[in-house]
Amino acid sequence: MVKQRSYKIVSIILAVCLLFSFSANVFGASNLIEISAYLNNGIKITLNGEKFEPTDPADGSKIVPITYKGSTYLPLRAVAEAVGMEVIWDAPNNTAHLGSVAGTIEKDELSWTRVSPEYAPGMEGYYRLKSRQPEYLNRAPDRTFEFGYAIDPEYGAGISMMINTNYEYEKFKATFWLDDDQFYEDGGYINSPEIKFEDEHGSPVKEITDGIEWGQLVEVELDIKDVQQLHVWVRGGLSIIGEPMLGK
Repeated sequence: MVKQRSYKIVSIILAVCLLFSFSANVFGASNLIEISAYLNNGIKITLNGEKFEPTDPADGSKIVPITYKGSTYLPLRAVAEAVGMEVIWDAPNNTAHLGSVAGTIEKDELSWTRVSPEYAPGMEGYYRLKSRQPEYLNRAPDRTFEFGYAIDPEYGAGISMMINTNYEYEKFKATFWLDDDQFYEDGGYINSPEIKFEDEHGSPVKEITDGIEWGQLVEVELDIKDVQQLHVWVRGGLSIIGEPMLGK
């Protein structure tokens, strides 16, 4: 009976006057209102008679209560979980669920990391930025990439790179611009476009040949959760691996 009453009281308090401890970027900008508040180090909290200091679950750092217009605000997750109540964050609907949940909660969206040279050793000289080498990233008539990998055509007939994923990522995505400078005398291309992906053992992950042609943008997204190193190869001396990203 006492425990049930505690849950009820905590639920009311949390719903009315506790501040969510989720990062601000999960809310749309239109839902955020700037305020002037104070971190209040003078407030002490006890839980069932014992000293309680809420902490950030991400790094264990202490979370200080906030005082705003005479009210005190505490982090929702830290307090709820301290009294045994599960908190589930439903990102697509911007909703925090306390305790049991009706229906199904969609998985949070992936966070994406750009494939910069530290993920692709040996490709430092082919990593291009729009701000520094736009001439490599504006070959597609209707698209200039912010970053990507491109070669000088005289040095090769395509781009080959190995991306270290170390089983830490679930997805790979990129937009490929397919183009070549190798022609027959009659104006036709010597080779047809091709995009291939292999794992660290040389086993095929995906191969794209059908339905693509030179002068085309091709968007690709792969499942790579069981891949330690992803080998990417695209044919064409003018081709670009545009804005490659790893998601987890």
